[in-house]
Amino acid sequence: MPLTALTWDAERKEHTTKPGDVTANYTFWFTNTSDQEVVINAVRTSCGCTVAKLPVTPWPIPPGTNGPIDVTIDLRGKSGAITKSVTVESSAGIKSLLVSVNVTGGPAAVGAFAANHPAMSDQERVDNMQKSLADRQVVFKDAKCATCHADPAKGQVDGSVIYRGICATCHDSPLRAAAVTDLKALKHETDIDYWKYWIAHGRVGSMMPAYALSEGGPLNEVQIQALAQYCLTVFQPSATRASQVPTAITNAAVSTPAISAFPIPTRK
Repeated sequence: MPLTALTWDAERKEHTTKPGDVTANYTFWFTNTSDQEVVINAVRTSCGCTVAKLPVTPWPIPPGTNGPIDVTIDLRGKSGAITKSVTVESSAGIKSLLVSVNVTGGPAAVGAFAANHPAMSDQERVDNMQKSLADRQVVFKDAKCATCHADPAKGQVDGSVIYRGICATCHDSPLRAAAVTDLKALKHETDIDYWKYWIAHGRVGSMMPAYALSEGGPLNEVQIQALAQYCLTVFQPSATRASQVPTAITNAAVSTPAISAFPIPTRK
């Protein structure tokens, strides 16, 4: 089914606030112009301050019918020009939409992400997220992206150091994209093979890249084992979460099968 099965009233919407506004609201209208039912499975936003709503999930859209997706940006603590992305995942593919707002009433403020990454603007961050949706391995191919997503892991065999160096940038960010898993809020048990698999292979159709060297990533088998062991110990369901952070995993402590032999987990 082609991506054009859903026709949108716009791919980008803009809004200028009035003094005192605490939210910016948008509605994207779409129509199923194909002769087949389209199912919208999820809608995700580029950070937690932006919320997109579906009436049901999954949402079946019969041929010839239309519907709205409402998007709201929380403006508290914000000023200046802001751009956020909205990603719609459907049986017709992935569609990226943008919402922009000009918050009036004061000088433009530097956002939290820009403060920690002064070389990257909010718009550039959104652009990079869209590139990642098109090619999740771009974070290793692009030299600028690799400085955050690959380089800090070079020569490291301590799982906690690897996590802080290349994983926390996305998973622990206060502006963590809605599409990025909150590892501190897992609702299921995991095991070592679960973590090895997702670290090594990532997830096709998402922004999660494959970190294994064999798939173009920066981590060898020893590093994947160390990172998986750290994640297994730290990120557990709240009822069973361990209180101790594991110590460094060294080469001598690692014995792992080939990455290609890792079983595909049944849990997500």
